[in-house]
Amino acid sequence: MSIVVENLNYIYMPKTPYEKHAIKNISFEIKTGEFFGIIGHTGSGKSTLAQHFNALIKPTSGKIIIDGMDITAKKADLKLLRNKVGMVFQYPENQLFEETLEKDVAYGPKNLQFSPEKIKAVVERSLNLVGLPYEEFKNRSPFDLSGGQKRRAAIAGVIAMEPEILILDEPTAGLDPSGKREIMELVLSLKSECTPTIIMISHDMEEIARYADRVMVLNDGEIKFILPPRELFAKKEELNSLGLDVPPITELAYALGKKGFIFPKTVINDNEFISAILPQLKGGKK
Repeated sequence: MSIVVENLNYIYMPKTPYEKHAIKNISFEIKTGEFFGIIGHTGSGKSTLAQHFNALIKPTSGKIIIDGMDITAKKADLKLLRNKVGMVFQYPENQLFEETLEKDVAYGPKNLQFSPEKIKAVVERSLNLVGLPYEEFKNRSPFDLSGGQKRRAAIAGVIAMEPEILILDEPTAGLDPSGKREIMELVLSLKSECTPTIIMISHDMEEIARYADRVMVLNDGEIKFILPPRELFAKKEELNSLGLDVPPITELAYALGKKGFIFPKTVINDNEFISAILPQLKGGKK
């Protein structure tokens, strides 16, 4: 299920002293089954853009077409849209509120008017998918869970609505390295099992390099690049000028390149770095 964006503009508080043109006439397409990353400095328009995809905010002008449906049309079926597009906000665990995990995960499906039988089925499946076995966790209070479990529970509440597109706004924010790995492994599992198209906003360039098929760079509401990670992180100086870093391993490869070490391509992960550097350490720099 693809997303096509045509000449999208969004202006906060128009015709007031606080007017801000947050999204500036951008056009692009996210392909079905793609893992699409969005990066940019704070205030670049990332979250504003993402909230357009399930009509949490309406554009000032322009179109967004999802699975052939113009979601910006006056009579757009927003219930159907929110069944297709799920959004996990930053720190989603702060949105847990029901007395039991089962009730919390069931909240979205109930709003979509799923049948009682289907609600039970999707809640059970969703909790199992996120690694919180249904029989063990269904009667637990969300507030008694660990931080990582709360985030999984919040994600379960979104995927229980059976979206085909999952939007994640900084899904690993505030987690330690182990927690980050667990959440990203979960995201990949969900992509395989139930939500084939993933859109992820992140400040973590290592995550973007490792998981994204293509990456959009936003700056002041404008698209600067849409490229595969390797091509994007080859543009170190341009990214730095936009206030963005490259992944730490890429930065290290750049630094060693200035010392005479040779890297045949832009390095974006540890394995590539090790494969390139080891022969040179053993045999001397070439």
